Amino acid sequence: DADFHTRLRKIGKVVLSDAVVLHIHYMGKNFSFINILKSKKVNARSYGRFVGIQGKSMSIISLLIFLSKFALAILPFIPYLSFIGIPLLVIYSFYYSRKIFFDLSSLTDLKIVLVPFMNIFFVYFDAFWMIEGFFHKKK
Repeated sequence: DADFHTRLRKIGKVVLSDAVVLHIHYMGKNFSFINILKSKKVNARSYGRFVGIQGKSMSIISLLIFLSKFALAILPFIPYLSFIGIPLLVIYSFYYSRKIFFDLSSLTDLKIVLVPFMNIFFVYFDAFWMIEGFFHKKK
């Protein structure tokens, strides 16, 4: 979608609308953790590939948003910056799923304890596949 939008913008003016898009993924009982990983991998690689192709024409703000996930992943391992990186990663892990922690029905499920850890895992998972997509040359 982003690549298509960028190509249209090069041709002429793109008119924005007030339309709202609801993107729903199948989340039935057969939807497993492996399905989540596959979906996140495709999205992260696509985003990395988009930045690799369109990065020169992206705004500074868009590039900073792209780099923020890498900052979250790398800062905890940089000496003298880990005191900032580790708390930022922990804050992000709770903030990203904040709605879950305010819903009484989800608070009764003990698996909610895993959510912040999964968010941290996905920071590294997404960063890896974004880098792979960025450097991947289409055959």
